[in-house]
Amino acid sequence: MRSPFLFFAAIAAIIIWSRLMAAARKANMRAMAGGPQPDRSARSRSTLSSPSQETHMNPVSAVIFIIFVGGAVLSYLAQLPIGLTILLALIGIFLGYSVKMAQQWEKAVILRLGKLHSVKGPGLFILVPIVDQVAMWIDQRIRTTEFGAEQAL
Repeated sequence: MRSPFLFFAAIAAIIIWSRLMAAARKANMRAMAGGPQPDRSARSRSTLSSPSQETHMNPVSAVIFIIFVGGAVLSYLAQLPIGLTILLALIGIFLGYSVKMAQQWEKAVILRLGKLHSVKGPGLFILVPIVDQVAMWIDQRIRTTEFGAEQAL
């Protein structure tokens, strides 16, 4: 007889591990950004997102995750082989982290094993978890500021 406790403990361990990895990535990004700060008075055409805006959850990956993990739970409840349950859960987690979506005004800088691989966006794109990571989301919206004619001279 399979223990439901083991199944839910495995899911909880996977979720905790993913949260720890995300926190480690954020800490690494903050450490890398510790260099000289850009001049705040200068406005550029494209700006970089802050670390608090790094979480980009899109509905496509959420639906894929829910479908596969839901299938894993249903296969467990139907008492199908545990291998199928684990396989469905792993596929759901893998595809949930693989599919990313950049908004119309965004681009994503993709690193593969720490080296620049590509700049993707806007739209859907697929990453290989653990191998690829989004290093930075770039906001390309134009920001205007008001200034007087005297300041332009």
